[in-house]
Order: sequence, then C-alpha cells, then structure tokens
Amino acid sequence: MKRLHRLQSPAVATMREGVRRLRAEPLPPDGLRGVLTKLGIRQSSKMLRIVRWAALRRRVVRAVAIACGSLGVLTITSGWVYYRWADIDPVVYIPPQVLPKVNAYDTWEKAWNRGTDLESVSKLSFPEKDASPAQVEASRRARANLLARNQGTLSLVRQGLREPYVRPRPTSFDYLIPDVGHLRNLGRLMAMQAEVEIKLGQPEQALDTALDVMQMGGQVSGSAGLMGRMTGRAIEGIGRKPVWDLLNHVGLKPARAVVIRLAALEANRLPLSETIREDMCFGQTSLTTIFEKRVWRDDLANYFGFSIDRFLFTKRGIMSEYTRVMRTQIAAADNLPPPQTNEELVTSSPVVRNLVMPSDSMRFIDAGRSLVQNRLLMLEFALRVYWLEHGAYPKELEDLVPRYLSALPKDPFRPDKTFCYLRMEHWHKLYSVGPDRIDQLGTPIARKADDRPDRAVVTKMDSVGDIVAGVNLN
Repeated sequence: MKRLHRLQSPAVATMREGVRRLRAEPLPPDGLRGVLTKLGIRQSSKMLRIVRWAALRRRVVRAVAIACGSLGVLTITSGWVYYRWADIDPVVYIPPQVLPKVNAYDTWEKAWNRGTDLESVSKLSFPEKDASPAQVEASRRARANLLARNQGTLSLVRQGLREPYVRPRPTSFDYLIPDVGHLRNLGRLMAMQAEVEIKLGQPEQALDTALDVMQMGGQVSGSAGLMGRMTGRAIEGIGRKPVWDLLNHVGLKPARAVVIRLAALEANRLPLSETIREDMCFGQTSLTTIFEKRVWRDDLANYFGFSIDRFLFTKRGIMSEYTRVMRTQIAAADNLPPPQTNEELVTSSPVVRNLVMPSDSMRFIDAGRSLVQNRLLMLEFALRVYWLEHGAYPKELEDLVPRYLSALPKDPFRPDKTFCYLRMEHWHKLYSVGPDRIDQLGTPIARKADDRPDRAVVTKMDSVGDIVAGVNLN
C-alpha cells in the first residue's frame, strides 16, 4: 500500500500541475499528446482512453445539466406566459339594456310584495277532482277569501298591463330568477278571479280578466330571455283555459272584442330570435362578471362541474365559443316548422354545453303549444262571430277575411298553409296537423301510457295526431 501510495502521489501532483498549466496557457496545437510529451509523461493508449472518457463524461454531464435546466426554465416560462395569456379579458360588445321610466316589472314587484298568502294560489287553483261537496265548498270559500284580501294586488297587476315590461338584466349566474314563481302566482290569482266571475254569471267580466292574464303572459314572455319566455307562455296557458270555457257563452260584441285582443297579442309577439339574443347578452354579462375574479376557473368549476382540464380553457376562447353557438341558435330560432327532435349542441366546450339551453325545445314549446293554441282560439272566436251573424258556420276559413280577420293565421307545423277546417251543417272542427305534420282529419293527439292521468294531454315532439281546437289545450 505504501508503495502504491508513493507511485500515486507523483502522478496526482503531475496531473495537478497539468491542470494548472492548462488553465494558465492556451492548449498546444498538438492537443493531449503534446501536453503529455511536454510534461515528460510516457504516452500510454490506456491512459489516453481514460483521460478521454473522463473528459467526455464531463462534457455529457454538463450538456445534460444545461439541457435539463433550459427545459425547466422554458417550461416555467411557457406556463407563466400561457397563464397570463389565458387571463386576457375578451373584448365583446354587449348592448346596454334600456329600462323604461315606468316599468310593469316594478309594478308587479310591488304587487307580489303586497300580496297576501300568494303561495296558496297554486293549491287553491287546482282543487282535487275527487273532493267531496264539503271540500269543494270549503275551497270556494277559501278562494273568495283570498281574492278579497288581494284586491289591491289585482289592481296593481292590471295597472302593469298598461305599462311596458322590461325585466332588468341579471349580471350573474347566481341570480336564479326568483320572480318566476311570483309572476305565475299573480297570473293564477287573476285566473281565479275569472273563474269566480264565471260562477257568478258574469261571463263578459270573466272574459276580460282571462284575456288580461294572457296579455300579462305575452308581456312577460317578451323579456328576460328564455326563462322569461317560458314563464310567459305558462301564464298565457293559465289565462287561455277560461277563455276556451267561455267560447259558447258570450254574445257578438264580446266575441268580436276577443278576436281584436288576440290579434293584438299575436301582432305584439316578440320573435324567439330576439329572446335568444337577450339570453346571449345575459350570458355574456354573467361570464364577464366571473372573469373579473382571479379565481374565475374555480367559479366555472363550481358552476359547471369542471375537471382538471379546465386549465386548458381561456377567457377569450370561452366567450368566443359561447357567442358563436348563441348566434347559431339565433339564426335558426324563427324557422318553422319547429324541429321534431332535440339536436345536441355542436361545441367542444363543456362551459358552453352546460350554459346554453338548446333552442329546439323552446322552439317547439313556443310554436307547438303557445302559437298554435292562440291562433286556434282566435279563429274559433272569429267563427263564433260569423255564426252569431249568419246562423251558420262559413264554408271555408277564407270567408272570414277581411270582415272578421285581416288575414288567416298560418299553422306553425306547416307554415305555408293555414289551419285545417271541416264543416258540417251544425258543427265544425278546427285543427292543426300537429308535430307529425300529417293531416289525420282531426284525430286528436291521444294520451300516452307515461302521461299523468290527472293532467291534460300535453303536445310533445313525438306526439301523433292532430291538435284539435278545444280538445288538445296544452
């Protein structure tokens, strides 16, 4: 061991001397061999290989370290740049909402705040079919008592009918539109008033009250986007029922007034495309509110159930895709006939998929239920006026123009034609071809096995049969 140590010590000293000289002097042109010759070291191929491998190993280690460090710096820098780029706010123009100075929404808000026990309106409006006479009498007294306590509320509702209605646009998805239930209860309260007037033998007053309910539904459906439109269509349906009940119990003058009011309601109907446009403005406003927060990704995750892939989305990308999808919906909204199936949204963004309500369902509800029912009701009252004047029904619907109607309304399920009309000597049948778009000579849509037996037959996208006036009311 001592001998080996004595042999290693001069070699180590020589190596150190070589390193010192290499640092102090430029590398000789003949390279490593020249250095060893100058140091007086006998050249050996084995030693040369050892030295070369050591130098190569150092260069490889240095290169790998530099590459790893550069990759790390690049990754961190790229992540920071993407994070900052993803946080760039989108530039989108949202038309400001203009609220009228006198707004029916404010008036009706006072009405439901002033109302007494309005939550019971829904229950009292639909008494049990199997109720005993005592229960029916108790329900009648309860309705009369409720109406007596809410005469001031009804006055405010009627006041709002003379004012423009614009619901203030929400600025956040947190606003869950709590006024939907309040507006429906106000509509039910007025419909209850109409039912009481019918039982008191006041058909003309009941008719005006029921038409007021339908007018309220028309006003509500023209604002607040798709949610407001669905609420308005539901209120319209609440008012339509007593109008149908009074069809054969009113005289010439009231029947003519009904035709005029229903024609005005039809003329003031806001296109569905405008409703979806307002819905788009609401969505853009709410997204902008979320994007103002530093934790906007977490808010989106809470709203729409994101997974870790939420970091792949940018503010501008979400807003751009949402706007594109909504504009596609707007372009197709007013096309008739309505679709027969619900089509999925064509989008890769889970935000948009959870945020946008496909307009297909709304188009069907709007045309297949509200539009058809209102037009059939208007035609039936025009036929009533004709019968009261002539003692018989017209041979064809064209005979109603222009004395009773300025123009015949179109059947939404075949927009190039009007409704179907069958006439016999003492009766007639008026109907729409329905969702299947096949004229089945007035065969009404039947109840399905999965329909609730205690509810009226509801027209659905896959319903088979015709929508017959006075039979299929939903």
